[in-house]
Formats: sequence, structure tokens, C-alpha cells
Amino acid sequence: MKLMLAALLALLLVVSVDALDVTFRNLCGKDMMMFDGGTSEKIEKDGALKLTLPPGSIRAYRFGSGQQATLAEFSIDEKNTWYDISIIPVGPLGGPGQCTSLEDCKKVTGGRGFNKAIKMIPHGDANVPGTHCRTLTCLEDGCTDAYQYPDDPAKTHNCPADMKFTVVFCAKSTTGSSDSSQGWDSELESADVTARNTTVPAPEPSVAVSSITTKSGDEEGSTNVAVYVASIIGGAVLLIAAALFVRRYRYRSLERINERKLSSTALLNYQNRQEALL
Repeated sequence: MKLMLAALLALLLVVSVDALDVTFRNLCGKDMMMFDGGTSEKIEKDGALKLTLPPGSIRAYRFGSGQQATLAEFSIDEKNTWYDISIIPVGPLGGPGQCTSLEDCKKVTGGRGFNKAIKMIPHGDANVPGTHCRTLTCLEDGCTDAYQYPDDPAKTHNCPADMKFTVVFCAKSTTGSSDSSQGWDSELESADVTARNTTVPAPEPSVAVSSITTKSGDEEGSTNVAVYVASIIGGAVLLIAAALFVRRYRYRSLERINERKLSSTALLNYQNRQEALL
């Protein structure tokens, strides 16, 4: 029985897919409503809200229900978390279309895309080859870390899928004595990216096969246990193989989605913003 439980636990570890844990903090000096599309969550003054986003999620979070808002955007697959801040203007004249600068987009839309300062902070090892994993900060309209117009692909960043994030609304500068939340924000800033160099020792096996086979009263009992164990392991192997096949299929599907995303950055950002405002 113990071996069967160990095999099932190993199977669950193999088939599990990393989800993204995001903590949202409200430093706005009052209670706030955070919107993602038409869905809203209340975050109390100086409070926090933790959400878990599964692979395949595409989210755009903003302060309040208004259309002209700073967006904290996530797109998650099984290997990476893609994230950005967007201040692409929207307004009464329509969407941004193919505008090529922040000022151009403001003229085209008759509006703006910034309402609250935002920080997006990954927590983990930043030195990951092939990624652009770092804190993004947008404290004012025109901030350089944010998308200012649709076709601005350098503003999309990515971190490994297992990295946690903190999103801070009404983030403050770390300088200036007038900032009542400076201590909290400075603490977050210092924890932006912490090294994960600790080597975790491999856990000792909870149950050894030999301990089971040697506890039998005679040779026949040992043989029966061995057959039982082999059948469990064989079944687990089949389940693991099936799970890996499904996981690989999902990954390839998500990879194709991300390829389309990268090849049509302007359209995706515009659609995300429109979906977030529905």
C-alpha cells in the first residue's frame, strides 16, 4: 500500500503543471477594485490579494473599471510567463490602430492609457538564459518600461513559468520623504529578484522495494509482492506516458499561440486591451 501511494504521488508530480502565483498589493491609500475584463476583485487599503493563474491564461489587470487605465498583462504557457505593462491610449475616437508613438496614439484615440502607477516584480533567479526577466516600473504617463503603442515588441518580457510575481498598484518611488508607503515599497524593491542558489538535497526514498520483499514470510510471499509492485509500476508508467503525451500536445499548442502572438504584437495588445475593457 505504501509503495502504491508513493507511485501515485510520483505520478501527480509528473503530470502537475506549473501555475503562476501573483500577489496584488494596493498602496493607493484607499480600497480599490481591480478589474480583469468584466471581472472585479476588491483589495483593501494597504492590503493584498493572491491569485493563481493556470497555463494558457491571458490576463490584463487594471485599477477601476475605466477604459483609460494602466494594464498589468500576463500570458502564461508551460515554460514561460510573458508579462508587460501597457499604457497604450484608448479613447472616444476609437482604438489605437497602427499608431507609432504615444503622442500619435493619443491623437488617434482622443484619450490616454495611464491612470495609476504599477510595478510588476518577479521573485526568483533573474540570470536565466534566453529570458528578459526583471522588474517593470511605470510611475507616470510616458514611462519607458511600458507599451506606448501597439507595435512595440521590446516591451514584452518573460520569466520561467515557476517564478512568482508581485504587482503593486500605486507604486511609489523609492526616494522622497513624502512617500508614506516608502518602507513597504522599498522592501518590495529589494526583493525584486532574489538568487536561488541553494542546493536542495534529494529526498531519501520513503519506501524501499527491498524492505517490502524482505518482510514476506517465505519465497512465495516475496514473489507475490514483487508481482504486485511490478503491476503498480507498470500501470504508473503507462499513465505517465499518457500524461507526457498530453502535456507535450498542450505545450506545442501554446507554443504556436505564442508564435502567433510574437508575430502580431500590435494586434494582440490591441485585442487584450479591448477584451479587458468589455
